[in-house]
Amino acid sequence: AAGAVWGRWATGRTAYPEASQAYDLAADALDQLFRAQLLRPNKEAWLRATGSAASAGSFTHARAADGAGAALAIERGRALLLSEALDRDRAELTRLSALGHGDLAARYREAAQWMNRLLDTGGRPA
Repeated sequence: AAGAVWGRWATGRTAYPEASQAYDLAADALDQLFRAQLLRPNKEAWLRATGSAASAGSFTHARAADGAGAALAIERGRALLLSEALDRDRAELTRLSALGHGDLAARYREAAQWMNRLLDTGGRPA
Protein backbone atom coordinates (compact mmCIF):
# COMPACT_ATOMS: atom_id res chain seq x y z
CA ALA A 1 0.00 0.00 0.00
CA ALA A 2 2.83 2.38 0.84
CA GLY A 3 4.40 1.83 -2.59
CA ALA A 4 1.12 2.64 -4.32
CA VAL A 5 0.62 5.79 -2.22
CA TRP A 6 4.18 6.87 -2.96
CA GLY A 7 3.62 6.13 -6.65
CA ARG A 8 0.44 8.25 -6.77
CA TRP A 9 2.20 11.09 -4.96
CA ALA A 10 5.16 11.01 -7.37
CA THR A 11 2.81 10.77 -10.36
CA GLY A 12 0.95 13.84 -9.13
CA ARG A 13 4.26 15.72 -9.18
CA THR A 14 5.03 14.28 -12.66
CA ALA A 15 8.13 12.61 -11.19
CA TYR A 16 7.63 9.53 -13.37
CA PRO A 17 10.97 7.78 -12.77
CA GLU A 18 10.36 8.07 -9.01
CA ALA A 19 6.78 6.86 -9.42
CA SER A 20 8.03 3.90 -11.46
CA GLN A 21 10.42 2.99 -8.66
CA ALA A 22 7.60 3.18 -6.12
CA TYR A 23 5.29 0.97 -8.14
CA ASP A 24 8.12 -1.51 -8.78
CA LEU A 25 8.68 -1.78 -5.02
CA ALA A 26 4.95 -2.32 -4.54
CA ALA A 27 5.09 -5.09 -7.16
CA ASP A 28 8.05 -6.69 -5.35
CA ALA A 29 6.07 -6.68 -2.10
CA LEU A 30 3.06 -8.18 -3.87
CA ASP A 31 5.25 -10.92 -5.29
CA GLN A 32 6.50 -11.85 -1.81
CA LEU A 33 3.02 -11.74 -0.27
CA PHE A 34 1.60 -13.75 -3.16
CA ARG A 35 4.18 -16.51 -2.87
CA ALA A 36 3.65 -16.75 0.90
CA GLN A 37 0.00 -17.77 0.41
CA LEU A 38 -0.93 -21.43 0.09
CA LEU A 39 -4.37 -21.30 -1.51
CA ARG A 40 -5.33 -19.60 -4.74
CA PRO A 41 -8.20 -17.52 -3.23
CA ASN A 42 -5.70 -15.96 -0.81
CA LYS A 43 -3.33 -15.23 -3.68
CA GLU A 44 -6.16 -13.67 -5.67
CA ALA A 45 -7.08 -11.50 -2.68
CA TRP A 46 -3.62 -9.93 -2.76
CA LEU A 47 -3.91 -9.34 -6.49
CA ARG A 48 -7.28 -7.63 -5.99
CA ALA A 49 -5.93 -5.56 -3.10
CA THR A 50 -3.34 -4.00 -5.36
CA GLY A 51 -6.10 -2.58 -7.55
CA SER A 52 -4.71 -0.61 -10.43
CA ALA A 53 -1.09 -0.60 -9.24
CA ALA A 54 0.08 -2.65 -12.23
CA SER A 55 -1.52 -0.35 -14.77
CA ALA A 56 -0.34 2.74 -12.87
CA GLY A 57 3.17 1.33 -12.78
CA SER A 58 3.01 0.63 -16.49
CA PHE A 59 1.80 4.19 -17.14
CA THR A 60 4.62 5.75 -15.12
CA HIS A 61 7.23 3.62 -16.86
CA ALA A 62 5.84 4.69 -20.22
CA ARG A 63 5.87 8.36 -19.16
CA ALA A 64 9.49 7.88 -18.07
CA ALA A 65 10.28 6.59 -21.59
CA ASP A 66 10.86 3.06 -20.32
CA GLY A 67 8.88 0.88 -22.71
CA ALA A 68 10.33 -2.38 -21.44
CA GLY A 69 9.51 -1.42 -17.85
CA ALA A 70 5.97 -0.51 -18.91
CA ALA A 71 5.43 -3.91 -20.50
CA LEU A 72 6.93 -5.71 -17.52
CA ALA A 73 4.81 -3.79 -15.02
CA ILE A 74 1.51 -4.55 -16.76
CA GLU A 75 2.25 -8.25 -17.19
CA ARG A 76 3.88 -8.94 -13.84
CA GLY A 77 0.74 -9.45 -11.75
CA ARG A 78 -0.97 -11.57 -14.36
CA ALA A 79 2.07 -13.78 -14.63
CA LEU A 80 2.08 -14.68 -10.93
CA LEU A 81 -0.84 -17.11 -11.08
CA LEU A 82 0.31 -18.63 -14.34
CA SER A 83 3.89 -19.15 -13.18
CA GLU A 84 2.73 -20.82 -9.98
CA ALA A 85 0.60 -23.34 -11.87
CA LEU A 86 3.36 -24.06 -14.37
CA ASP A 87 6.02 -24.49 -11.69
CA ARG A 88 3.90 -26.95 -9.75
CA ASP A 89 3.02 -29.01 -12.81
CA ARG A 90 6.40 -29.17 -14.51
CA ALA A 91 8.65 -30.19 -11.65
CA GLU A 92 11.54 -32.38 -12.70
CA LEU A 93 9.75 -35.57 -11.86
CA THR A 94 11.41 -37.59 -14.59
CA ARG A 95 14.86 -36.79 -13.20
CA LEU A 96 13.70 -37.62 -9.68
CA SER A 97 12.49 -41.03 -10.87
CA ALA A 98 15.77 -41.62 -12.72
CA LEU A 99 17.65 -41.00 -9.47
CA GLY A 100 15.73 -43.84 -7.85
CA HIS A 101 13.09 -41.77 -6.12
CA GLY A 102 10.05 -42.76 -8.16
CA ASP A 103 8.00 -43.00 -4.98
CA LEU A 104 8.63 -39.31 -4.26
CA ALA A 105 7.77 -38.37 -7.82
CA ALA A 106 4.49 -40.26 -7.56
CA ARG A 107 3.68 -38.61 -4.22
CA TYR A 108 4.41 -35.20 -5.74
CA ARG A 109 2.13 -35.88 -8.71
CA GLU A 110 -0.64 -36.95 -6.35
CA ALA A 111 -0.18 -33.83 -4.20
CA ALA A 112 -0.18 -31.56 -7.27
CA GLN A 113 -3.35 -33.20 -8.58
CA TRP A 114 -4.97 -32.86 -5.15
CA MET A 115 -3.98 -29.18 -5.01
CA ASN A 116 -5.36 -28.57 -8.51
CA ARG A 117 -8.66 -30.23 -7.56
CA LEU A 118 -8.79 -28.18 -4.36
CA LEU A 119 -8.18 -24.97 -6.27
CA ASP A 120 -10.81 -25.93 -8.86
CA THR A 121 -13.40 -26.33 -6.10
CA GLY A 122 -12.55 -22.97 -4.51
CA GLY A 123 -10.68 -24.51 -1.60
CA ARG A 124 -13.47 -26.87 -0.57
CA PRO A 125 -12.55 -30.57 -0.42
CA ALA A 126 -14.41 -32.65 -3.01
